[in-house]
Amino acid sequence: MEKKLKIGIITAGAVVALGGAGGAYAYTNSEHQQEVAIENIKRDLSDNKDILKQAKALLDAKGEFLAKDLKSESLQTVNKAFEKNIKDANEINPDLIGNYAKTFKSETDEIAGLLNKASTMLEMQTSVNKLFTKAVLNGSVVGKDVVIVKDLKVAEVEAIEKELDTKTAFGKTVSGVLSQAKTQITDTDNATKAVDASVKDKGSRELNNKAIELVNKVKNADVKKALMDKLNPIKAELDKVDAENQAKAEQEAQAQAEAAAQQQAQAQAQAQAQAEAAAQQQAQANANNQSNYTPDYSGGTNNSGSTGGGNSGNSGGGNGTYDPNNPTYSDDGLTQEDMNNRPEWHG
Repeated sequence: MEKKLKIGIITAGAVVALGGAGGAYAYTNSEHQQEVAIENIKRDLSDNKDILKQAKALLDAKGEFLAKDLKSESLQTVNKAFEKNIKDANEINPDLIGNYAKTFKSETDEIAGLLNKASTMLEMQTSVNKLFTKAVLNGSVVGKDVVIVKDLKVAEVEAIEKELDTKTAFGKTVSGVLSQAKTQITDTDNATKAVDASVKDKGSRELNNKAIELVNKVKNADVKKALMDKLNPIKAELDKVDAENQAKAEQEAQAQAEAAAQQQAQAQAQAQAQAEAAAQQQAQANANNQSNYTPDYSGGTNNSGSTGGGNSGNSGGGNGTYDPNNPTYSDDGLTQEDMNNRPEWHG
């Protein structure tokens, strides 16, 4: 892409080498003039070599990118020296210098090409860097964590893309940087729309969460803050409502737990009371059975007691038989030990 830029670099087509045909000067073909002319063109050729060296230094070693930290002032300095040398050479009669004229023209074309290339790349680099909060391109170096400026529009990026030659290494690099810019623009637009939706429906936790998620993708700190300033009050109110609902739910859960515990305690107390009542009833029944028993001491067979005597009967007769499983007799309060100690009970 060849174009004359704002910094005023001379193009190859604008170089007027050595007066051209029908120059403004009248020349006299004399040996002295020829010697002077040759001496002057040699000087200009020597200056050209220095200028060519300076022009090549505007680019990197491969000539694919600008030299690192290149400033427009450096480019303008080389361009001024180049223009002066051309002016000096154009005052020489080309008829007096022969093939020196062709050599000079060839060198000036090369220098002009380098200056235009450097000028175009520098203008492109400057335009790209203006899209971001800090310089992204510096020669072949591409910055990391690049952040677009506030309110950047896609149209601004596309305007630079139209001037870009993506077949070159420089063009491919710039294209990649511009893609990052467009991605960040999209992220900002999506976040802005999500924030607007959350503001419109402040009671939606889902919309608020979605907006916060998208805003966190925005890299420009100022833009992100402005968007979060809209979302934070909404989030705070939603958090307050959630906290109140949670506290209410916890209170209800605690009340239900206490009620359940009380019911369980009542059920356990009732069961214990029923068990105690049943035990008392059983104890009373056992006591009634013992108090209602009447021993029988009447005479019997098999040495079980007889009136007026017997091997094991009570003298004077008895009203019952001895039951070893019931050692206590309610009529006289005898125990097993008492009976063992009374020989009249044994045969």
